[in-house]
Amino acid sequence: RQPLVFKVYSTITEFFASEKPLFDNKVESKDTTITEEDSEVVAMIKELIDTRIRPSVQDDGGDITYLGFHDGVVFLQMQGSCSGCPSSSATLKGGIERMLQHFISEVSGVVAVDSVEEYEKLVKSPAESKDAAKIQSINREEFEKVEKHIN
Repeated sequence: RQPLVFKVYSTITEFFASEKPLFDNKVESKDTTITEEDSEVVAMIKELIDTRIRPSVQDDGGDITYLGFHDGVVFLQMQGSCSGCPSSSATLKGGIERMLQHFISEVSGVVAVDSVEEYEKLVKSPAESKDAAKIQSINREEFEKVEKHIN
């Protein structure tokens, strides 16, 4: 019985000495899987979401789902602790939108929707989609005014 205790202790000690993570939380996200039908812009958006944006959002207990890219607007769904969080709009504008616009000039804005149905409604109605882009542009300008005032 004693030798088994030493083996278990030795195994646990070796594992912690290796500094490997206890759990591998990497889960493949189907929303950002790059397909042959994706344009170069959409592929870049998905790559940025997967490698830079999603990990940061997940560190705060939330997640985002990529829904689509239409007329320069990236549509996302905020999930987890980000859904309904008062800071989510600041995260969306100050973090996600700025990063996407920095790396991808074709991105004019980012819109968070509550459901796939809401996204589909916006996409089916081009006028509403363009209105959403205009609203996002106005929101961005107002956000920048507030940010300048604070700083």
